Amino acid sequence: MEVGELNNKGKEEGTGTGSGTGTNNGINLVDDKRGKTKAEAKSQDQEQFRVVIDREASSNLDRMLHQVQDGFEAGEVTKSDIANWIIQAASESFGDHEVKIIRHLYFDERKILASLLKSSKSENLLPENLRKAIREIAGLNETAKKKILKVT
Repeated sequence: MEVGELNNKGKEEGTGTGSGTGTNNGINLVDDKRGKTKAEAKSQDQEQFRVVIDREASSNLDRMLHQVQDGFEAGEVTKSDIANWIIQAASESFGDHEVKIIRHLYFDERKILASLLKSSKSENLLPENLRKAIREIAGLNETAKKKILKVT
């Protein structure tokens, strides 16, 4: 029931600011965010959080949901139930190998360069291997430096 709707006794419920807190003459106000009374929200077993998934992940969850629901009449399973189960099951075996895989997938050369540049400002020095790579990119590698020194 939304704020301002009538309850089954014909009385208007929750006509306040919609803050979703307390009661109004013994009537539970509706929490705008969840569409549930505060009492219902508090009675939930766990707090809920939102995660955004891409289209492919959503399609995979739909496929898994259909597999679970096919012939299952003893309960109700949602996409959220499956996503929660997957996360819990994966967390048990989540380790250094998985961390490396994820970091590899989301590695950004520009971010690491920005980080190195930021740290070099405080230390006034870039790491030796990075300085060497920058000189090579600029065409100023060690062999060119030695040739210049021999000429002068």
